[in-house]
Amino acid sequence: MIPNANIGDSISITRDGKTEVFKITTDNKNGIEVEVKPGSEISAFIIGANGV
Repeated sequence: MIPNANIGDSISITRDGKTEVFKITTDNKNGIEVEVKPGSEISAFIIGANGV
């Protein structure tokens, strides 16, 4: 699934009743990387630039 978001947008993810906010960056040159806060259960969320 490809989220409807753009680079620079912030998105919120709710997991186990807790909502966290993530910002989409281009730190990963091969795709779009959503940064995660330290201690988060979500380690990474990466989407290929070509949508794969």
